[in-house]
Amino acid sequence: MLGTAASRHARGNWRSRLELTTAVNSTELLTVEARQRRMRVPIGLWPLIAYLTAITVIGKGPTYLGFPPLFWGELVLAWTVLWSAGQYGLRAFLWSGPFLLTVCIMLFVFLGAVLTMPGCLSYGVAAIRDAALWYYCALFFVGAALARDTEAASAFWLKIRWLWVLAVLWYLLAYFLFPQVKEAIIVKTRGVPLLGSSTSELIMHCGLAAVLLSLGIRPVMFRTEVFPALLAFSGVMAVALTTGRGVKLAILAAFSGIFIVILWRGSRFLNRFLFGAMFFLLITGLVVTVTLVEKPVATATHVDRFSREELGRSTGAWRTSWWKSLYDRVNRDSPFLGLGFGQSLSIYSPYLKGDEKNPWPVRSPHSVNMTVFARMGYVGALVWLCILALGVGGLWYKLLQPGVSRVNSSDLAESVFWASLLTAAWVNSSFGVLMEGPVLGFWFWFALGFGHARFATFMSRQRASVNQI
Repeated sequence: MLGTAASRHARGNWRSRLELTTAVNSTELLTVEARQRRMRVPIGLWPLIAYLTAITVIGKGPTYLGFPPLFWGELVLAWTVLWSAGQYGLRAFLWSGPFLLTVCIMLFVFLGAVLTMPGCLSYGVAAIRDAALWYYCALFFVGAALARDTEAASAFWLKIRWLWVLAVLWYLLAYFLFPQVKEAIIVKTRGVPLLGSSTSELIMHCGLAAVLLSLGIRPVMFRTEVFPALLAFSGVMAVALTTGRGVKLAILAAFSGIFIVILWRGSRFLNRFLFGAMFFLLITGLVVTVTLVEKPVATATHVDRFSREELGRSTGAWRTSWWKSLYDRVNRDSPFLGLGFGQSLSIYSPYLKGDEKNPWPVRSPHSVNMTVFARMGYVGALVWLCILALGVGGLWYKLLQPGVSRVNSSDLAESVFWASLLTAAWVNSSFGVLMEGPVLGFWFWFALGFGHARFATFMSRQRASVNQI
């Protein structure tokens, strides 16, 4: 009898503790928005916010403002690194991220710097431009240090989560309603539209808007499900109608990662209806278009570009022939450390003979992975593989751990979004010159630091709240 009573009492205490924990999480969830709205973004971060806004909402056009190598993005990067190191101290700036990941990124930067120095002597400014492949890593340290500053990080997140919604609205405005807007301003130094130039990155951000809204993350002004659902649907349709294979695979990979988290940890943190609708559209669209690959629907959504015939004669062949040529040259000339920085890799493409004489040649082989291998050899490729495993894979792995179920839903949704962004950016950049430039390079490295350190902060906060009960 005494044992039974004690057992009931223990179960009652356990239920009370669980209910109290749930109540704390609910109260925290209700008040976090109010607290964040009272917080202020440090003024030193506003140049970064302005630049992220331009490259997320508009795309590649604004990145051409400036003169090589001092473009707008490089100036913002330099300022943000100096400000962050001064604001948080050098030690906190360098060591706020996960230890092993931080060490790998430091090795990547060191190797890149060593290989760039001789290139500067031979190729000058061209080597510095190519070095963006590794010096954009500085944003990893910026993101990690900022995430440890809880109030500033929350205020920063509250501001930037608007950007993907704005990207969808801009896409609808500039590419459907008023397409002439894109050509209104021309960057004279490059002869490209300031408000246009490339849609690959913009459409990926539209797809990420669907991910964001599907996770229940939205600006506070959205009081109903209708407008977020329409925006999410628009984002998915932008991905479906694009000709870019990399973008389609990137967003599908992001949604697939979320689906795995749902199967593993449950879906309490999701807007179930919205996520289900978006995932259903993606999977159904893929199945239908692959099944009917010769039908009009496949042509309209450009999924027929995945067919074997198309891959054998289109840009798929253009890429693979270039990659094979680079692979052979690296193995022959410098397998361990690669070809270095400064030389245009277009000279190794059978399709781009003579392109190096172009004032703006196609310098990279449309795959960040091949760019790393070509310029940094097997050593650089190994370090890069470790960064991907610990950084992208590592964040997804953390989200599958048992303790995550105690994190409040808004924090968990944010971490899932950062993992989705990292996955989409890497997959898309595996088929284009994207992370070698700022539009995805800035986002990938910043999200890598910010996402990991922010998740660590969420877990620490949750453990502290449980210990107080």
